[in-house]
Amino acid sequence: PVELLANELSCPICLKLFSEPVMLPCGHNYCLACIWEAMMSEKGPHLCPECRQEFPGSKALQRNLKLCNIVDTYRAALEKSSRDQVWCGHCLEDRTPAAKTCLSCEISLCSHHLQRHSIKYSFSNHTLMEPMSDLSGQKCSIHSKALEFFCVTDASVLCASCFIEGTHQDHDIQNFESAEADIRCILQSQVKLASNKMKMVETLLQRSLEDEKVFATARNRLVAKSMTLLGSMLQRVNSYKSGLSRELEEEQGGQQESWQAGINHVMKQQAGLKEVHDQVASILEETDTSMFVLRYLGIKDRLKDAIESNVSMPSQRVLDVKRLHAAMETDEFREEMTRLLQALHTFMPRKGDVSRLGHNAVSWRLQWKNKKLTACHGSSVAALPDTLPPLRLEMILDYGAGTLSFHSTVGPQVGQLVEQPLEGATQACPDPARLCASLEAKNAELRAALGVAQRGLRSVLNPSEVTLDANTVHPSLVLSEDLRTVAYSATKQLYPQHPDRFVSFLQVLSSQGFSGGQHRWQVEAEGCQWVLGVCYRSLARVGLPSALESSSGSWCLMWCDNLLRAYSQGRDTPLLRTIALRRLEIHLDYDAGSLTFYSANDGIVHLHTFKAAFTDPVYLAFRMMSCQNKSHITLIS
Repeated sequence: PVELLANELSCPICLKLFSEPVMLPCGHNYCLACIWEAMMSEKGPHLCPECRQEFPGSKALQRNLKLCNIVDTYRAALEKSSRDQVWCGHCLEDRTPAAKTCLSCEISLCSHHLQRHSIKYSFSNHTLMEPMSDLSGQKCSIHSKALEFFCVTDASVLCASCFIEGTHQDHDIQNFESAEADIRCILQSQVKLASNKMKMVETLLQRSLEDEKVFATARNRLVAKSMTLLGSMLQRVNSYKSGLSRELEEEQGGQQESWQAGINHVMKQQAGLKEVHDQVASILEETDTSMFVLRYLGIKDRLKDAIESNVSMPSQRVLDVKRLHAAMETDEFREEMTRLLQALHTFMPRKGDVSRLGHNAVSWRLQWKNKKLTACHGSSVAALPDTLPPLRLEMILDYGAGTLSFHSTVGPQVGQLVEQPLEGATQACPDPARLCASLEAKNAELRAALGVAQRGLRSVLNPSEVTLDANTVHPSLVLSEDLRTVAYSATKQLYPQHPDRFVSFLQVLSSQGFSGGQHRWQVEAEGCQWVLGVCYRSLARVGLPSALESSSGSWCLMWCDNLLRAYSQGRDTPLLRTIALRRLEIHLDYDAGSLTFYSANDGIVHLHTFKAAFTDPVYLAFRMMSCQNKSHITLIS
């Protein structure tokens, strides 16, 4: 019966008594370590080693507390019964269990003989131990005397001769009673530490089992959302591609004739202007005063008409990009793609990215825009009753109740405006960024590739638009969705590596270069000191040579410590002291070799003009200094 019980209480894998037994759904029990090792070695579905029934992994393991208690009780009983019974050495006829063993007499004594032994004075200094059959381990191997002392220094046991004659005379020596008390304290402390560590391991194991379930749920949700959003993006791109192809075919039809008619009109204007020009040149050579005046009066009206006449290219071109831009709803397409990318980015991994407040599942927003008040959370947008703009708001967050309330405290409407439930705010949801380290890089690559495609499409359908180049922006700067505003970020962005990216200074260049013609831009800078100007594309990207004001291929103004300075090819010219320059106007005449800066704060005030012989295309260049959280530079027009 004992052997049968031992078999029933043994693990089928290791064939030993169960250690931390767990039960599978099929009812079979195994040691936790054994079944875990078996699961880790399997590549396919998890199967019960005995009945081969499939189970869903570690989350199906249930600790069998009743079996655990049975095994512990059986093990204790087995250890107790297996201990050798020691008999009294004086009870020869009737074997009586020994109560103590005298090491000095080398005999075990029952309670009766122990009493007689103890009353003898000559035996009073004998060493008594718990009953034992083998006394060899209780004697000194050198002097064959009873071991009575413990050397703390060497952690060894000694007999009286070792204590007196041996090498332990200068050591810390204790008798067994004192040593037992000290060692017991040490063991109790160590047992407590081991118990605490065991509880910690059990907690970590339980948490790991729970995390696996949460991980699987989050992974499935991530895959489903990703596939849905990517499918929407693909559908939108295919639809736009078909529409663009159709519009291009329609645009090409019948354009050549209209274009030629426009060319003929321009040639006619050219001939008329040349005729008037020649007549005016002839009059200017007239030396007779009266004849000069009469000839002028004769041509005055024609000259006025020629000067005031509109000279323009034909209205119908081979490809009317503006009409195509409108017909294809390019802005709507861009906004929709940006929205889908943002949705993908909201739950895909990211570090340091700036997400749109209220446009994801982890933020809530009250917005006043276009004289409308709306409450936004994720994909939900709730329009509130029409009201005048609240002048001062009070936000009340009740985290426990899961509510965020907005109240108007000053202005035309006093009272509660809206209360938003913080659904999911108190739920412990794992960060999907931890699901797979490669997701973050892949998401960044997707955003970068789509961004390049969108910028290329924007350049084709709206070639006059000037935007900032995302491949040049410093990691501490963030571009707006329309690529016309650059803002400071205290958290570095995880932009993909690119040879054009600035890494030493907070700088960015425009995507478009200018190699001819006249151009004008308005730029607004707020919350920072700045450097604004133009430069060649060859500007360095790393180290001191990459500073905009230090380059031999740049022309810029710097506003720092209320002093305005002009930098031309690395040369510094102090201009004037001014408190604030928020808005500037920049005029570039590439062919004339001039770059002029105006203050546009209150009217147009000339600041400085550079003269240069440009040899390569120049690009708009911005640098931010002494930044704050709300610092930004915007290309207005």
